[in-house]
Amino acid sequence: MEKISILVPCCNVEKYVRQCLDSIKAQTYTNLEIICIDDGSKDSTGVIIDEYVAADSRFKVIHKPNSGYGDSMNKGLEMCTGDYIGIIESDDWIEPDMFETLLATAKSQNLDLVRCCWYEGPTGTETIKIQNMLAHNVVMKPLEHPEAFQQQPSIWAALYRRDLLEEGRKVRFLPTPGASYQDASFAFKTYTKSQRFMLIDNPLHHYRINPNSSVSASTSKVCSVVDEWEEMLRWVLEDQKLREFFAKSEILAKVCWGGLYWNYNRLSRSSLKLVFLRRASRFFQKASDAGVLPFNHYARKNGRYILEVMKSPLDYHRQLRYGRLKTLEKYKTAKPANGSHQETLISVVVACYNTSAYIESCLTSILQQDYRNIEIICVDDCSIDDTPLLVRHFMRKDKRIRFICTDQNSGLSASRNLGISQCHGEYVMFVDGDDCLLSGAISNLYAAMGEEDDMVVGSVAVEYEEGKENYGTVVDGDKGYFTIKVDQRFNALTDINAAQNRHVSAWSKLWRMSVLKEYQIAFPVGLYYEDVSFYWKYLLMAPRVHCIKQPVYLYHRHMTGSIMGETFRKKPGMGIHNIYILEDLYKFAESHGKEGFLRKELSGLYEKYFWQAYNSSPKEDYEQVLERMYQVLTHHQVDVSGHPVLQYVSTYHDVPKSVVFMDAYQGSKTLGVETSPVTARLSRKLKKYRLLTKIFIYLSVFLLILLFASLFM
Repeated sequence: MEKISILVPCCNVEKYVRQCLDSIKAQTYTNLEIICIDDGSKDSTGVIIDEYVAADSRFKVIHKPNSGYGDSMNKGLEMCTGDYIGIIESDDWIEPDMFETLLATAKSQNLDLVRCCWYEGPTGTETIKIQNMLAHNVVMKPLEHPEAFQQQPSIWAALYRRDLLEEGRKVRFLPTPGASYQDASFAFKTYTKSQRFMLIDNPLHHYRINPNSSVSASTSKVCSVVDEWEEMLRWVLEDQKLREFFAKSEILAKVCWGGLYWNYNRLSRSSLKLVFLRRASRFFQKASDAGVLPFNHYARKNGRYILEVMKSPLDYHRQLRYGRLKTLEKYKTAKPANGSHQETLISVVVACYNTSAYIESCLTSILQQDYRNIEIICVDDCSIDDTPLLVRHFMRKDKRIRFICTDQNSGLSASRNLGISQCHGEYVMFVDGDDCLLSGAISNLYAAMGEEDDMVVGSVAVEYEEGKENYGTVVDGDKGYFTIKVDQRFNALTDINAAQNRHVSAWSKLWRMSVLKEYQIAFPVGLYYEDVSFYWKYLLMAPRVHCIKQPVYLYHRHMTGSIMGETFRKKPGMGIHNIYILEDLYKFAESHGKEGFLRKELSGLYEKYFWQAYNSSPKEDYEQVLERMYQVLTHHQVDVSGHPVLQYVSTYHDVPKSVVFMDAYQGSKTLGVETSPVTARLSRKLKKYRLLTKIFIYLSVFLLILLFASLFM
């Protein structure tokens, strides 16, 4: 029976280590050797580990002075006696069958290395992390599949054949004291040695997002990533076959570019970004001179960027900060039809939070507008990067800029509301600190604002930070959502469909300050998707909209760290904010005598944002979404006629949950209402669930009958 050695590196984790060790102790596969390495903990971590060692002979411990993660892991590897080796971080925990499943897969497929998927996030709000760039449940040789090297290293979600690490050149960690991200070179080495590797679908590991871990440190490990690259390079150059392989392969370039992109963006200060780029430049030159960054691959995207960093890190840094301004040049600006007189002051509110990578191009795009009579109110939400410093630098150059800061980090709504309170203009525009105005944006919007118009809306161009190819169907959706194909005027309260078909974002619009002040229209603090509420509050009171097809705004879409990125990933607890927004809107309507119009004429909003909430929520949030929507429909007394889905959600407490959507779907078909693909797909799933539920009920009744029969016989 094969033995598995499990390494558990520990340092000041008294808060989490019991859960970790308990999950290992409870493994269904029992032939384990559990080696805990206490790296000089100053809390009770060592004492807790000793308890497990005393109670279970499978547990062993190494107590040592603090020398860093790499050295700890190397000492643990030297102590291993198992046939296979696993690694579990001491602030994580695992499913009971993790090692049984991994070992069974490794044996049945004769694997050197097998990985699983994992859960990630705080307890109770975890999401499954799947490495989509790599085929699942397929045996492969990593050197023949470069995408294997581009995975997140996640060395703890794996099982290694011990001989893979010990035979020939031993695979060890970089032992540099105080370094971080040392899983990068370890994973790289294992993939270069592995002949048979597989990634399986099963999520078996729980990765805790720990803000106190070294991975979460914002600036303290500026060049640790380059240290790992240096170790990868050493590993390649010391083996002639690998050296010849990498001379023709783009693997190292892709790995390094991914690390450069990630590390550059995580660093909060411009000075640290430059320190990192200069160190990276020296490494790229060294690797290129060694012949393992082949020049013919520089024509490709990753290689081209590496070459730019290698030649001039400062120029590359400036390009990232100002490069988006070049994007603006491709949008030709049509001159306003009736001229653009500049007697009127227009306020521009710029909300900022940790936007040091973008704020310079943002402010430059505003200051270069041909409409000059503007005031720019920059509201910083307690940034911890260089944003305040950079804004003040612009203030010294242009007196039209004012800078204010929130008392504490409070979110986008609070920043915008504070900005509105400081406006003196007749009109106001909103710009997010990571976006830009296109040339002529203000003059075109202002020229389109007629005496009978309450709002002017312009088209939006979208820039994709990670490249369009990484956004799939989102790109087509953006084009339809943000593009205005023809100039159009409409009244939002009589042409509701036209209002619903326009994007609700606060930016790319010109708003009348008199309307905001008279009706005290504000963004809802503490809620996501705040633009929805603000947009409809405004239209309830000032419904005359003028849409122009001229692009006026450059929206910078990035999946990492953004609200929309988290929404696409169905972060728990976010989707339901679409329903909270409806409640905020209703309170506003009620205070202005518009609640009757909202519940009847705008009842379609309830269906739209219910689906937004449902489709952007993980399945564990469905019940909460349904319950909250039921309460909203009941309290607001919404007219649900003509909305089959709302009809059945309003009976949520009276019928089985699966019936709600099945009957809603059938009702939609009966009424001739067009059903979305999402609705149809959901109904099919629920139909299957409904059938299984019936089978379970019938089986339970049958077993109860048998039980009673046996009792009375």
